[in-house]
Amino acid sequence: MKNFFSYLFETTMNGFLFLINTISKGFYSISIFIMKIFNKIFRNKFDHVIDNLYKKGKPETLFLIIIYLFAFTTIFGIVYSPQETVKLDEDTTSIEKEEKVDDKTDKKQKTDRIKKEDKYDKVLGNYSFYKFGSTKLSDVNFNELRNINSNTVAWIAVDGTNINYPVVKSSDNDYYLSHSFNKSYNKNGWVFMDYRNNVLQDKNTIFYGHNLLNGTSFGTIARIFSNNWYKNSNHKIIILKDNEKYIYEVFSNYYSAPVVDYLQVSFSDDSEFDTFVKKLKKKSKHKYNVSVSGSDKIITLSTCTDDNKGRKVVHAKLIGVTNR
Repeated sequence: MKNFFSYLFETTMNGFLFLINTISKGFYSISIFIMKIFNKIFRNKFDHVIDNLYKKGKPETLFLIIIYLFAFTTIFGIVYSPQETVKLDEDTTSIEKEEKVDDKTDKKQKTDRIKKEDKYDKVLGNYSFYKFGSTKLSDVNFNELRNINSNTVAWIAVDGTNINYPVVKSSDNDYYLSHSFNKSYNKNGWVFMDYRNNVLQDKNTIFYGHNLLNGTSFGTIARIFSNNWYKNSNHKIIILKDNEKYIYEVFSNYYSAPVVDYLQVSFSDDSEFDTFVKKLKKKSKHKYNVSVSGSDKIITLSTCTDDNKGRKVVHAKLIGVTNR
């Protein structure tokens, strides 16, 4: 019996290698043919290349290189396919995606996007970021969100980034570092509000999210630090809370050591808060034409730097509250 299985394995492997060799020789011949065409076009300047292919070339090596390149490209496309960028209208009444589509193709793209989201659900286990990232603000339904997670307290959208997600709040600032929106364990975590905050009522409301390489969560806060975002964005952040829409304007962005001085949520009086926001403005990489005083309210977005040794911090001032 052992000899039979050994024979079966050896025969199978020989057959597989024969198939690979046959296919690879086909690829090899095609490559030689294409090189000869180019050689003719460029007046025999590639004679030495063709000679080397004949003398040193290994068909199976070329075939495997093509297979590996195809596999790498496919995997990279699945893992790091970018989420659509959020574009807030100037009047901040709606949210759009930076897509060049017309009415005829919109339905097809929506279908394709759903298929893409299903793919992420199966392949990455990170479905929720992509699902919520394509949601229009007018479609946000807090009853549905709270049916999934009762810790839902708000929705955040930042112009010119991929940030467009429901926000949760726990009894600490640790749980959602490693749990997704549906509370399943996920090292990518979720976007959450500081547990000390009374939702959007404090002088400084703080939001956290991981700096993810695939551009989800707070992975695109880096765009706010670019000159392109500074010049072309409207600098707006929208926070939805039930039937209310809070409109904020960015007034400071900077890199910080992993300290807690910018994470203060309560202040003894307006004078203390005024001193606090003046320090935040002085740190900013860009100079925003936004005045902030002790009577204002702000939000803070905080994530890790790319090397995980510091923090990327963004502050925005509340400039208006409307009904949804």
